[in-house]
Amino acid sequence: MEHPIPGGLREEERVLVSEQSWRPCPEARRRLRGCLEWVKRQLFRVGEDWYFLFVLGILMATISFMMDLLVSRLYEAHRWLYQEVGDIFVLKYLSWSMYPTALAAFSTGFSQSITPYSGGSGIPELKTILTGVVLEDYLAIQNFGAKVVGLTCTLACGSTVFLGKVGPFVHLSAMAAAYLGKMRTSVTREYENKFKQNEMLVAAQAVGVATVFAAPISGVLFSIEVMSSHFAVRDYWRGFFAATCGAFMFRLLAVFNSEQGKAGWAGCAPPPPFPFTPPGRGGRSIFGVPSPKTTHSFLYPSPETIAAVFKSDLKIDFPFDFLETFFFAVLGAVCGLVGCAYLFCQRWLLAAVKENRLTAKLLATESVQGVCLSAPCTLCVRVSVLCSLRVCVSTPCTLGVRVSMPCAMRVHPIHRARVRASAPCALRVCASTPCPLRVHPMHPACPPASPPSSKPVYTVLVVLLLASITFPPGLGQLMASRLTMKEYLTSLFDNRTWGTLVPNASSVADPPGVDPWGLWQEWCHPSTTIFGTLAFFLLMKFWMLILATTLPLPAGYFMPIFIYGAAIGRLLGETVALLFPQGLRSEGDPHPVIPGGYALAGESVGRVDTHGWGTPTTHTLTPPHPWFSTTGAAAFSGSVTHTISTALLVCEATGHLGHVLPVVLAVLVANAITQKHQPSFYDGTIIVKKLPYLPPIRSRHMASYQVVVEEFMERRVVALAKGGGFEEVLVALDASADAEYPVVESAGSPTLVGTVSRAQLITFLQSHEHPRAPPGEKLATTGTLGDNCAIEPIMLQLSPWTSLHQAHHLFELLKLQRIFVTRFGELVGAVSRAELRRAIEELTNPK
Repeated sequence: MEHPIPGGLREEERVLVSEQSWRPCPEARRRLRGCLEWVKRQLFRVGEDWYFLFVLGILMATISFMMDLLVSRLYEAHRWLYQEVGDIFVLKYLSWSMYPTALAAFSTGFSQSITPYSGGSGIPELKTILTGVVLEDYLAIQNFGAKVVGLTCTLACGSTVFLGKVGPFVHLSAMAAAYLGKMRTSVTREYENKFKQNEMLVAAQAVGVATVFAAPISGVLFSIEVMSSHFAVRDYWRGFFAATCGAFMFRLLAVFNSEQGKAGWAGCAPPPPFPFTPPGRGGRSIFGVPSPKTTHSFLYPSPETIAAVFKSDLKIDFPFDFLETFFFAVLGAVCGLVGCAYLFCQRWLLAAVKENRLTAKLLATESVQGVCLSAPCTLCVRVSVLCSLRVCVSTPCTLGVRVSMPCAMRVHPIHRARVRASAPCALRVCASTPCPLRVHPMHPACPPASPPSSKPVYTVLVVLLLASITFPPGLGQLMASRLTMKEYLTSLFDNRTWGTLVPNASSVADPPGVDPWGLWQEWCHPSTTIFGTLAFFLLMKFWMLILATTLPLPAGYFMPIFIYGAAIGRLLGETVALLFPQGLRSEGDPHPVIPGGYALAGESVGRVDTHGWGTPTTHTLTPPHPWFSTTGAAAFSGSVTHTISTALLVCEATGHLGHVLPVVLAVLVANAITQKHQPSFYDGTIIVKKLPYLPPIRSRHMASYQVVVEEFMERRVVALAKGGGFEEVLVALDASADAEYPVVESAGSPTLVGTVSRAQLITFLQSHEHPRAPPGEKLATTGTLGDNCAIEPIMLQLSPWTSLHQAHHLFELLKLQRIFVTRFGELVGAVSRAELRRAIEELTNPK
């Protein structure tokens, strides 16, 4: 028979064993531990932000480069397939249309199956998040993987779908920053600060743009203009440091890669137009087709150097003629007018697709099992204005379960014991984490979950239509459809005048493939002129580009409008060259017009003879600076996005800053027209999607200074007395679904004391006795609200006489969601983003 060992003896035995435990080299381990702690102190003395931003820039640059490399391979396979099928019309059509259609369908199906928030660019949602609204699902790590795979497939579709990369990559950078921020807090054991997270998201958006264009300065400025209404200057260094790390790493990867030309520019992932070398003469073969041989031209720097993405040989002896400034202003006005038409039609089509019964059914997101849509269901809970879904709770539950703002898919039960949990139900119901409760529908009228999403079907139909129109033997021959996105820019930025090249090229046979030395020949057609093909391209791509923006796949929309603007500039440049064949003369020798400059922004091209068809020869005249194509690219993209930094972006991408003045002139004129009549592309998407974003107040709305808070505030505010008990709290929670409730001194004295969160009120209810509860559920705890809940003091409040403009400024600057209004300390109302938005809409569109 064993005798029990006394507790003291057992404890003594445990201590003795612990003290006598042997570990090798205790002195060395102690010294090593001390060294590691010293290194950690020294590293974190600089600040962990530096390491975080460095890792973010390197990571996104690597992802961007590898994505471009993979897209280049996929597009080479498509080009090889199209050439290998021969001259059989049906096979050529199938190879041209089915390849991008399959990639786009896979992009949509894969990304939407993981998360429905992976479609589109992500910039409107990220812009909303930066205003203080919580949209956690858009920054989830599973969204990152879905968007990377989906975006790669979208870019591999090439110019058939005509979509880009900028927007989704900014979203990817933000998701990476959010995940790295969580890792940083776990390493440093710090409390996760919302303001710290916002600072890192601001830096992440700059990294996203910089790693696409390898342009850190314009990347930071563009991200600030697009994403922020108010920008803290203290965040400047974060954006520039991270963007510089990303851009530098992106260029280093291009240098280290032997095929630097294929992935040299992230904006247009398909392969660049390098000259082909026949097999047996130093060239390589990919899928049996001669592969491009790396050459060092003005657009493609040698792999041994770090240079601009679009490095050019254009001279700056005389940057631009005085008379050309007039045409730059005209080009800006044209881009502004076309931008207004584009923005209006794009917003109208997005709304029409959502309202149309057929397209709305195809684009409907798959519903979650356990969602009640039946109208007569009295057990359905209230939801936010963002979503029409109503969640049905179990039948015995008589307490209302309401949705917390801003997420309509999360509800918080008032009484935990009366909500049944269900394992198969994937609907999260608790607004305060962590909570394992899940709502299971018990109503017999609740319909089953809808069938799987039909978004890939919509994508197949749209992409098939676009591919059929761009089929090269068909209408595509009038649109240079065989060119890739990068080849479009290369041809449009050509420094020769196409009008003088066409007569000399009339006897040249049409090559079976794209001639990288003569990309301009893709714009030539025997039945029309250069002006006809450019005009037809602009006409067709206008509505095709708008239609492509409705596709539910990860895609960017900046690069397409950039190329479209370059085509506008090229058309105007060719027209000016036709009207002034001898060039423009203000004083001295005339300066010939080079339309390629008008595509970018007015660049002079050294002593170039534009009348030769082959190699440029020396000219005796001092060259002009045309930049029509580049100016058009900067002006149109700037007008659509309401940004000025596109002028610096094109200059930084080409490596020439001497011609920024005419580019800025055109961009300013275009922005002046567009901003007066239409919201930006991203603001328009926010309006159509009805995201909880606060619209800006234009400077011309001077009436915002006359409108005061008293005119639009919410007067019926659910308040709690400091001495309230169970019944008062229950009535308040049942009356509204606010995240926090104001606390006043007493029912007779509405002096505002502070606020209490909804989560604390739920805890207060769960720990108190219900008057009508069964005897087994009675709890012994009693007390008042002031005794058991932590009342937070009010740090900011409005006066009834505060103007709408001042209130709007406070909401934007402090990223507020709701402010209480007091008169001499007494609570008289509240102002939330909903009331403020309605007031601004009534001011903009009075009834």
